[in-house]
Amino acid sequence: MPEPFQSYHRTVKLPCEEIEGGRTHKNELDASVLKVAKGLVEASKQLDCEVGDDPEGHFNATLKTKSYQVSLQTQFGKNVAFFGTERRTFVSYSISAESRVPALDRATETAERLRLLLVMGGGLAGAGVVFAVIEAMLNAYHHAVIPVGLTIIILLFGAWCGGKLGAKLGVAVENIALRKAEAKGVTTEAELIWEALTRKLDEITSRYEKV
Repeated sequence: MPEPFQSYHRTVKLPCEEIEGGRTHKNELDASVLKVAKGLVEASKQLDCEVGDDPEGHFNATLKTKSYQVSLQTQFGKNVAFFGTERRTFVSYSISAESRVPALDRATETAERLRLLLVMGGGLAGAGVVFAVIEAMLNAYHHAVIPVGLTIIILLFGAWCGGKLGAKLGVAVENIALRKAEAKGVTTEAELIWEALTRKLDEITSRYEKV
């Protein structure tokens, strides 16, 4: 899967020793995250919001338009961290978020396929060079010695050249998709939503110790 357009992660230590003691904090944080998501939807009428819980009861939400989407996931439970040299177990709450622009994801996938195709095409071109040399030797001398080492080098060089060309074309494809997204205002709107979201998530977790 392509890398997200933007990503966020925050883990906090809850002021309790056991899971049951942290459920009140979890419910309050879940409600706060839901309030943030609904607040963004109210501020931007283009956004739709889907909320729910995963099979383990962790709250999640998805904010999306036709042009981009933001996924929110939470995690509640026992965690482990090192404080200096001391290993401690504690109850934690985590919030993760990813912003994606589907057009950019498709461009990244296309760029990767293009790179792989040109790697294979370069290898086949290298094989074509080898066979052309062998055929020329057979026509001239009716005898040919196949230099295995040279053959491998030619094949690898062809694949390397194909990979280089594929990488350049892939970057060009991604840049074109990015410019189109910017021209339509998609990335600007996504960045504004993202800035508001992460600021509010930082605010609701600010009273807890960060890990």
